[in-house]
Amino acid sequence: MQDSTSYQFDRFTLSIAQRALFSNGEPVRLGARALELLILLVERAGELVTKDQLMERAWPDATVDENAMRVHLSALRKTLGETTDGTSFIQNETGRGYRWVVPVVATGAGAQKAAVEAKPLSFFLPANLGQVIGRDEVIQGLAELFPDKRLVTIAGPGGIGKTTVALAVAHRVADEQEIAGCFVDLAPLSNGSLVVSALASQLGLAVAGVAEDAIVAALATQTVLIVFDNCEHVVDAVAQVAETILQSAPGVSILITSREPLRAAGESIFRLQTLTVPAHQQNMTAAEALEFSAVALFCSKAKASSSSFEFMDGDVCAVLDICERLDGIPLALEMAASRMDLLDVQQMAKRLDDRFSVLTKGRRTAMPRQQTLRATLDWSHDLLSESEKAVFRRCQCSARPSSSMPPWPRAPALTSKSLPSSTL
Repeated sequence: MQDSTSYQFDRFTLSIAQRALFSNGEPVRLGARALELLILLVERAGELVTKDQLMERAWPDATVDENAMRVHLSALRKTLGETTDGTSFIQNETGRGYRWVVPVVATGAGAQKAAVEAKPLSFFLPANLGQVIGRDEVIQGLAELFPDKRLVTIAGPGGIGKTTVALAVAHRVADEQEIAGCFVDLAPLSNGSLVVSALASQLGLAVAGVAEDAIVAALATQTVLIVFDNCEHVVDAVAQVAETILQSAPGVSILITSREPLRAAGESIFRLQTLTVPAHQQNMTAAEALEFSAVALFCSKAKASSSSFEFMDGDVCAVLDICERLDGIPLALEMAASRMDLLDVQQMAKRLDDRFSVLTKGRRTAMPRQQTLRATLDWSHDLLSESEKAVFRRCQCSARPSSSMPPWPRAPALTSKSLPSSTL
């Protein structure tokens, strides 16, 4: 029997019976291989599809190079373009595969079958690839908040390490409480209307319209900690989704990272502090300085950047100056440490007056806004209202001329013991 299933997404209709793609009713020219790739991705919308699965679908009886699959997938992406909301239909998960992230509405016999075959949810919690320095007490204190606190927000300025701490907390909660963890990175989203789709995608849900009630129904009997990362630009939408889930799914807890709180019902807020920087002391040794987390992080990253780096007693003053002038901000310290393959610590300390040109070596795999110091500040600036931008510009005008950037505000000292009083 011929499959009468059709899939509708954004402005497109994919007809399985006709083996054709239509855009606003008009046929779209698409190669046979690209069409097979599209059908597989749409049929498994929200799920991760590996490269091997894609190649087996498009070339079932042949062995081809992986580059052939990439060529046809690139042609497919070019044909589809972006949704009316400005997002890509297909998300690439490096080293894992591809995922269809746009809501799909299925009609016909295949849709009825899919509705009957309920699939288990998928949960993915990425590992922290580097050592977490100076956050042990904070991580333990935040982990102990769950499950009594079901909505916790880690707030703080860009580059302070919110994502690193959140992942460490999620892994500790998952291990100690033997529950699942799910990580949803919202940084790539262009607007809040895509938050629900992003969550459904990470859960492996392929539901018509990807509505909130479908997600709530799927989570109703689950015990899971969901991490919503980088929420500041879609904070209103995340607040709505979080409240909806928590009201109807009693086993779900949510951990948020954002530059500002959600201001949602039941939210507990922890404002993450900078790493500790020692005060300048005469005759402080390198071993004594390494007891402070900002110094420990800088030296660890400097050693990773240059195997010849050695932190000696004669370097203490310069390293303390670097850590103090960068206010103990982890991202800034990592960028400074990454230049140790070209500069020594004395040279770096002298060049920090021009931080925008020096701190430009973030991780290649990081989001663009975390690859340079200027990009990090630009992201924050773009989130301001027009009146806030005007205030910021006036502050710049009144800044000291000897400094190329205004100092970051230093967060108040917090420890894990102060967690209950730091929540709202």
